Amino acid sequence: MEVNTEVLVAELRATIASNEKVAPFNDVFDDPYLLGFLRGKKFNIDETMSFLEHYIEMRTVKYKKIIGPFRPFTTIMVDKGWANMLKNRDPLGRYVWVLSFSSWNPLEASVYDALAANMFFTDEGIRSYYSNFNEICIIFDCKGFCFEHVNTARPKLLLLAVELFFKCLPCRPKSIHAVNENSMVSTLYALLKPLLDKNIQQRYHFHSNRLEELHRHFPPAMLPESLGGELAWEDAFENDLIPRVKGNDDFYEKMANVSR
Repeated sequence: MEVNTEVLVAELRATIASNEKVAPFNDVFDDPYLLGFLRGKKFNIDETMSFLEHYIEMRTVKYKKIIGPFRPFTTIMVDKGWANMLKNRDPLGRYVWVLSFSSWNPLEASVYDALAANMFFTDEGIRSYYSNFNEICIIFDCKGFCFEHVNTARPKLLLLAVELFFKCLPCRPKSIHAVNENSMVSTLYALLKPLLDKNIQQRYHFHSNRLEELHRHFPPAMLPESLGGELAWEDAFENDLIPRVKGNDDFYEKMANVSR
């Protein structure tokens, strides 16, 4: 059944305007952003509103002091190649994120900086990608994962990560893959696993250095050479993602001003 997205976004805005918690943010959210949330909730207005309320609570109340001060243009990890979107979708048409731990030195950029960068990239995903299709896959390239990374994994921060990236975003992670992982990654996952929903736990795949296993899910023709693929970095990943993310400072400034 064809969906009239313009009508639905207008209906959602009208519903937002009558909601005490979310109404102040009506002018902050652009139409593609709201469409991403609608698609994530299968265009159900009531469920989308409930989700938006939770999103606002997480971003502007519960974790305001932790992530509120960050802006894309000044967040160190935005420019480090930490999070990238593959240009090509997987064989099932899903978007694929690649997060590279070798890009993150915790002695140079705090875990809060890394989490904020993740938030900025996923927000741009809502706006630019999930408004069209909201199923995603994630590949964690754990090469370079070390004790300093494990040392950042405080229980409060693990809970923050789960709530921000699994419980208040409108995308649907269909598979999560780890490659080049070591025993310290296993330790971190053991801490994280009890916080995850059962269905998310079942979607984790650990490949170690067996890249041929990864290639059963993602053909080498769509992957960068660093993952055993056939493409140069610039041919594998979206080249304009970082500039778009860094252009969103005004969005977060408006959100911060409304939530004061």
